[in-house]
Amino acid sequence: MHFFHVRSANEDALPLIITHSWPNSVAEFLNVLGPLAETFHVVAPSLPGFGFSPFPEPADERRWSIERVARTWAELMRRLGYERYGAHGNDAGALVSPQLGALFPEHVVGVHITGGVGMPTGDPGELDGLSEEERASVAWLADMLAGSGGSGYAPYLAARPQTLSFGWSDSPVAQLAYLVERFREFDGWQPDAVLAALL
Repeated sequence: MHFFHVRSANEDALPLIITHSWPNSVAEFLNVLGPLAETFHVVAPSLPGFGFSPFPEPADERRWSIERVARTWAELMRRLGYERYGAHGNDAGALVSPQLGALFPEHVVGVHITGGVGMPTGDPGELDGLSEEERASVAWLADMLAGSGGSGYAPYLAARPQTLSFGWSDSPVAQLAYLVERFREFDGWQPDAVLAALL
């Protein structure tokens, strides 16, 4: 299991395990490891199958579920000597970190997530009480994920997941192109900023 471990100068700092998004890597945290280490002992593992954390070969019989990743993170923190810690997750990490907190409440003091908080399901009244600005944000996100905003992200992944997976597995250039596109379309980053963050 590959991970960054950046200890704070403050020996009494709270440990913090941070989990990256899909299909990204711990590279998304490179610019924040230093600032975070001013307050926390930071642990940033690569999700299994991402970056430098390849799946075991030959594959074992247990699948890598969100629960298995959370249990692996708890074991990592135990081996590093951390009894109490916080957890942060973005996107896919926003699934792992709450699971970590639910499974190990005696160790996890708090969970912070960005992304993964849920999408509207279409239930009647679900959007009641939202402001016009909030409704506009929901409509923008629906357009983006449906493809009318130029992304085609969700429909393509739903219809052709294997096409992309083979490209990502076989070609670092294909993976980089996909990530650059996601940063530009989802976050509005300019190409120079995207490349600087990823390289």
